[in-house]
Amino acid sequence: MVVSFPKLGLLIAAGLVLSACGGGGSDAPASPGLLGFVAKDTGINGRYHSASYSAGEVRTTVGRDACKGGRLGAFQEAPGSEGRTTFNATCAAGNRFAEGTAGFTRNKVTGTARVTATVGGKLLQGPIDEIGPIADRS
Repeated sequence: MVVSFPKLGLLIAAGLVLSACGGGGSDAPASPGLLGFVAKDTGINGRYHSASYSAGEVRTTVGRDACKGGRLGAFQEAPGSEGRTTFNATCAAGNRFAEGTAGFTRNKVTGTARVTATVGGKLLQGPIDEIGPIADRS
């Protein structure tokens, strides 16, 4: 299988997003303040720390960041150990980053929000407020 640089970059970014949020084993601790998720055409998977985010806040944030029209179609979550909650979701009107995978990381403590995605065949990384509008135009 041949993996182009943008696809390889997204795979690495997706792994980094989930590992930053306590990825790895099922008992890995979540980092307080972090919300991380990966959006693909097949759905959205992610983790958050329940001491920092409510389920409603996660639904709103994930819908706004990842979905066309800003709305989720479905959302399921499962509480885990040490404050980590995992979730799966779908977008009501499709993924904003329709070309493939987009990895998102939000940090409530620092107030930062970053995305790594492909848009127009190019690998883009940066603040969600800069990358999101580019995806909306494509």
